[in-house]
Amino acid sequence: MKKYPSRNHTYTRLIHLLQLVLLILCVILTALCAKQIRFLDYTPESIHESTETLANPYIGFYTMTGITLSDTDLPFIPDTLQSSTTSTQLVMLGINLLSYRNCDISDAALSHLDDYLSQWKASGHQLIVRFLYDWNGNNLTSEPDSIEQVMTHMKQVAPVINRYKDTVYLLQGIFVGNCGEMNQSKYLDQDSMTALMNTLASNIDPSIYLSVRTPRHRRMILNSAQIPTRSSAFDGSLSSRLGLFNDGMLGSANDIGTYGDGSHKTDEFLEQWSRKDELNYQNKLCRYVPNGGEVIINNPCNDLNQALSDLRTMHVSYLNKDYDTAVLDKWKENAYTGKDTRYSNISGYEYIADHLGYRYALTGSGISRSSLFDRNADYSFKVKNTGFSNAYRSFDVNLSVVNENGKLLTSIPVTTDTRLWNAGTETNLTVSIPVSNYTPGKYQIYIKISDPVLNREIQIASDSSHGQYGYLLGHISLSHLPERSK
Repeated sequence: MKKYPSRNHTYTRLIHLLQLVLLILCVILTALCAKQIRFLDYTPESIHESTETLANPYIGFYTMTGITLSDTDLPFIPDTLQSSTTSTQLVMLGINLLSYRNCDISDAALSHLDDYLSQWKASGHQLIVRFLYDWNGNNLTSEPDSIEQVMTHMKQVAPVINRYKDTVYLLQGIFVGNCGEMNQSKYLDQDSMTALMNTLASNIDPSIYLSVRTPRHRRMILNSAQIPTRSSAFDGSLSSRLGLFNDGMLGSANDIGTYGDGSHKTDEFLEQWSRKDELNYQNKLCRYVPNGGEVIINNPCNDLNQALSDLRTMHVSYLNKDYDTAVLDKWKENAYTGKDTRYSNISGYEYIADHLGYRYALTGSGISRSSLFDRNADYSFKVKNTGFSNAYRSFDVNLSVVNENGKLLTSIPVTTDTRLWNAGTETNLTVSIPVSNYTPGKYQIYIKISDPVLNREIQIASDSSHGQYGYLLGHISLSHLPERSK
């Protein structure tokens, strides 16, 4: 009689088979794990915001200089401005076109202008340019007799300006008005201003910002009170590049006629609004377009604490460093007493100088994996913009992984738009780091922010160690599974 294996015997063989399979899998898994990073330890660098004055582009106190364009050679740029310094990144350049009031600009003059701007490019400064026909308060007798002549001048200088779009940061005004400030001109009705600005915008490279003297001027030119949004900002439209310059800033309750008396409502966009409403308008608008100018006339509106509040609300990124000295000296003589205790007993002027425009501080970092077998780790870090405004040109952000010998292993571009790092807010960023590509050891993580236009690093307000890869964020230690004891 034929015998069959018992049921228990079959189960036993099945269990032995499963054990064998599991043993084989364990051997394979152990072999694989021996080649993979299993343990990751991260130590963030101890980082604090510094009070250092930073040398960053497009922001800060600016100095002024001017030329009269003519057929003769232009002067060299002033010796004091041959190279950019910590305190003077920005220069406002006034270009007087009076010699060509009622005729076209000569080829010789345009060539001289080209040569002059090439000097500025070599100096490393960024330029705020203002074309004008008068700087003595006589614009009505100095500006061209026809608006067509002004437009022709705009079209003539545009190719020269565009060749230096990396140096020319913004243009102020529409060529007319005393000192080019859009006052005392026969071309300030809505149709004329719109025609002049449209001519300028259509001929000047879209990367160069434009600006007008008052919020009302902007609303008149655009025939609207609408402002850019996060989705429409930087799209190249006139609205997305049209900012403000205020040379009556903090000079009185209405900024010397910049604002109205409060009798007009905000739905009347062709009128001047009250100070409160105009500041609210600028608070929204100037997250996306630059705002600056000069402070004037010592009065309670520019007492330090009030000035700090308004400069922050208007998102001011640049101011004249030489005018008005009565106001600037007041700021120098009064100590900062605000919430930022790092600046205790530092003058209000120094605090303002450090916060005009954007100012980035590192506020934290960390790393995580969903499991020990993940080939990548999610690295997160935080940057706070403690300045009065956003940046208006986009910067590159890169993380670098460096080994113990200082060798760069990985450079990781961070997907972000620094123009949207809002003033007064913290931005959280995350990137994937391929930790499985690294052998066991110790590594450092650095962050570098750089301007691709000027090919220079953006300084961060941090006491962290700084080197060729940027600012140190933290340390990673990677290791294999511990070996089993025999």
